[in-house]
Amino acid sequence: MRRFRQFAAVTNQGFSLANGHDQFLTVTTVLGSAVPYVDSWRIKSIDIWAVSDGSFPTTVNFSAVGTDLSSNMNNDPETSYTLSARSATTPKHMRIVPSKVRPLGSWHFTSALNFAGALFQLNVISAGATNRNVYMDITFEVVNNEIGLPLGYSTTTASTVLGTIGGRTVLSGMGIEGINNLG
Repeated sequence: MRRFRQFAAVTNQGFSLANGHDQFLTVTTVLGSAVPYVDSWRIKSIDIWAVSDGSFPTTVNFSAVGTDLSSNMNNDPETSYTLSARSATTPKHMRIVPSKVRPLGSWHFTSALNFAGALFQLNVISAGATNRNVYMDITFEVVNNEIGLPLGYSTTTASTVLGTIGGRTVLSGMGIEGINNLG
C-alpha cells in the first residue's frame, strides 16, 4: 500500500503506468538512475479521503481512463466517481475496487512499453486555500523481480545512494508518505 497526501492543487492530473512503476524503485547508480524491483504490479484498490477547507467543500472527481495505445493494457469503460466533503472534522471516504480484466486493475509489466499511458485521472475542487484536504491510498499487488534483469523501465531520482528503495510523488500534487521519497 502507498499513501499519498495532497500538498498542492490537483487539477485533472493523470496517474500513468510510469507512476505505478515509480512506486517500486531501487537506486542503481551514483548518478541517481533507478529501476523497479518488481516485474509487474496491479492496483487492488484505491481509497480516497477528503475533508472540507473550513466552510468550503472539497470535491474529488475520479475517472478511469485507460486506453489501448499499446499491448500493455486494453480499454477501460468510461467510469466516474465523485466524493464531496462538507465537514472540516469528519472525513468522507470512497473506495474503488477495479476489475482484474480492466486496465485500472490488471497486471502491468515494468517495461518501457506505453509507460506514459494514463490509468486514471483525478481532479480536486476546493475554494479554500490549503490544498491539503485529500489522502489517497493505493493498494498494489506485485510480483517481485527475483530472476533475470529489470524489464526495461528506468528513471532518474533525486537520491544517489546505491540500493535506496522508495517511491515518488504522483499527480503533481500528491506526495508519498511512509517510505523514501525518491523525488
